[in-house]
Amino acid sequence: MKAPALCFRAKSIGLSRIGGRRPQSLLAAAQHNLREFMPPEHDQSIEADRTHLNEILEGPNQASMLVEKADQLKQACHNAHKFKRRDYCQAIEVLISVPARSQIDFRSYFTTSLEWIRRTMSLPVLLAVVHMDEEHPHMHVLLSPARDALYEGCRPIDKLGLNRLIHAFSKDVAVPYGFRHLEPKMPARTRRESAERVLSSLLQLDLPSRHEWIWPMIDEHVHRDPLPLMELLSETGRLSM
Repeated sequence: MKAPALCFRAKSIGLSRIGGRRPQSLLAAAQHNLREFMPPEHDQSIEADRTHLNEILEGPNQASMLVEKADQLKQACHNAHKFKRRDYCQAIEVLISVPARSQIDFRSYFTTSLEWIRRTMSLPVLLAVVHMDEEHPHMHVLLSPARDALYEGCRPIDKLGLNRLIHAFSKDVAVPYGFRHLEPKMPARTRRESAERVLSSLLQLDLPSRHEWIWPMIDEHVHRDPLPLMELLSETGRLSM
């Protein structure tokens, strides 16, 4: 039987409608995650008799307290004054889901995932809650985009950043737990620009002349999937700007 595919998603929380986004305030997201209210449209997906199985792994049990903490973190940033528009990014939400048929230890997987998110994204965790009252067990993690006294908005999950996160989470967490790796889809323009940066870096290292006979294959692979080499070059400080 083929192993189930991993599920890792991330989105910004805010009132922006750009790109067809569905506006949602941080208060509303926290109220939903903490089951402080259950809108009619969710009645069919939430099994109320299983809500007691949900578990808060980190954060307050009241949405108002979470919003207060998020505002404190934002105001502590020296660029907070630049994020006064009504549609600013109020938080980042990561969703990690597993198939109901999975035989893994759900709590262990979600706890490991939370620690990975904390370590890799380096953003303050506002709330991490596991939901067992819907079809698929899943975890919501709300993060403040405040880091090193800078408010970053949705920058940590831009297209390239999100693809890197998915790739790294797959390798570090999902695959070791038995899930099938799914290569993140990189937009054509982003893939092309990333490939050009990787190839430029390899040219500076004089790889084409030193490995002339395999260079065409390297070139082809980079254009098809530049992410692995991009990460390697970035980690070693050799990725050209």
